[in-house]
Amino acid sequence: LKALVQLAAAALIVADALPTEELSRWLAAMAFVFCLCNAVNFLDNMNGVAASLGGLGVVAAGWPTSAWLFAGSLFIGFVPCNWPRARVFLGDG
Repeated sequence: LKALVQLAAAALIVADALPTEELSRWLAAMAFVFCLCNAVNFLDNMNGVAASLGGLGVVAAGWPTSAWLFAGSLFIGFVPCNWPRARVFLGDG
C-alpha cells in the first residue's frame, strides 16, 4: 500500500512538472521521484541527515530566495530535535 501511495504521489509531482513530455522521460522522472522518496525515508533515523541533505540540495539546485527559507525550515525545525540523539522521525525509521 505504501509503494502504491508513493507511486501516486510521484505521478502527481511529475505530471505537474513535466505535463507534455514524452512517455519514457515521464516514467524515468516518476521512477526518480519514487526512489528519492525512499532514499530520504532510509536516511530518516540518522540524526537529521535527511533534513540537512534536503536543505543543502535545495540550495545547491540554485532555486530562488524562497528556497533558502525552505532549507532553513528543514534544518532549524528538525535538526535541534534530533541532536545529539534522535527523538523525531520523518518516516518509519
